[in-house]
Amino acid sequence: KIKDIISKMLEKVLKGNEQLDKAFLTGCLKIAKESIFTGFNNFRVVDYDNINFSSLFGFTENEVKKILKNFNLEEHFEEYKAWYDGYLFGNDEIYCPWDVLNYTSDLIENPNSHPQAYWNNSSENRLAMYAFDNNPNDYAEEFRTLLDGKSIVAPYYESMNYKMIMNVDSNDENYLWTILYMTGYLTKDKNQEGVEEGNVRLRIPNICVKACLEDQIKWTFSMKNPMFKMLSLEYIECFKNDDYGEFQALLNDSLMAYVSIYDTQKGTDKEALYHAYLNGALSTSLKNLRAKYKSNNELGIGRPDIRFILKNPKLRENKCVIIECKVTEKEENLSHYAELAIEQIKEKYFNGIKPSFPNVNCIAMYGIAFYKKTCMINFKKIPI
Repeated sequence: KIKDIISKMLEKVLKGNEQLDKAFLTGCLKIAKESIFTGFNNFRVVDYDNINFSSLFGFTENEVKKILKNFNLEEHFEEYKAWYDGYLFGNDEIYCPWDVLNYTSDLIENPNSHPQAYWNNSSENRLAMYAFDNNPNDYAEEFRTLLDGKSIVAPYYESMNYKMIMNVDSNDENYLWTILYMTGYLTKDKNQEGVEEGNVRLRIPNICVKACLEDQIKWTFSMKNPMFKMLSLEYIECFKNDDYGEFQALLNDSLMAYVSIYDTQKGTDKEALYHAYLNGALSTSLKNLRAKYKSNNELGIGRPDIRFILKNPKLRENKCVIIECKVTEKEENLSHYAELAIEQIKEKYFNGIKPSFPNVNCIAMYGIAFYKKTCMINFKKIPI
């Protein structure tokens, strides 16, 4: 319906309008082949490689210097360059005009202002979120490379449109990098040597966009992401029902999809990685349930990775759930390490439960052993 409305509106405005000399349309996806322009011709598409119009996509460096000089802000030039420069259009490196104007305005009002990712706050970036969330693990290695300041070679779908994006399945073409390129998250690297036709070498243009991409990854593991929120609620149902088998199955599925995204920092402690994933998946939902959720909080003579309280009035049950994580370097040791985690709960935390929570009448212990993208759970439930 909206396509018909737009098509009719543009036809009235653009076709046979004697008051119109030229029309200029802008957007992140090409429009020449879209059916809303049926009956129109002689479109000229100006894309990122166009040399004649490259300086019009944003501010050139000379223009930024002129702006800063006009407002006596020359001392901030290196900040502008690090945060907002780096986009390659044709043969020109371009500054993001929205960020430049907003930061300039802030500095005029408050000389103590700091650079921000203004551009990221101007939209919800749903296209990138949709493609990324379809299977984030598919993009883990490339994101790690980009965030390390390097470039990647990826397919480039020049005539991609919204219909192609929204109909994509996990086994179809990989559109994410084209979306990120077309929407300004990535830019073309100057060095395209050795890149095959249909591909493009891409990089992060500046600090601003790097911060935006890091926020995108954080969004994937937040309650703002409907898929991650649903997974969190499924975990909690398993805890309520003592269904450790289902919890293990869900956790193994999610490890395959998500865990390597966390490993974007070199030297990450492996046990801390898995603990951080569980903490992110459980903390918000359980705090909303007033479950006295704590991570690495003192209990007994130690600090369990995760502990919380669940009440079941029907069973007259007031249950303390304790989760302890272990990591093994060999898959065949999963069962042994899961048992070691249970023993740690018994030895260090068990005697501290009743003094801390007098109304608790049972303890559910989850010893979870991790090996790469798989896990095994040892479960024990004891009345107290």
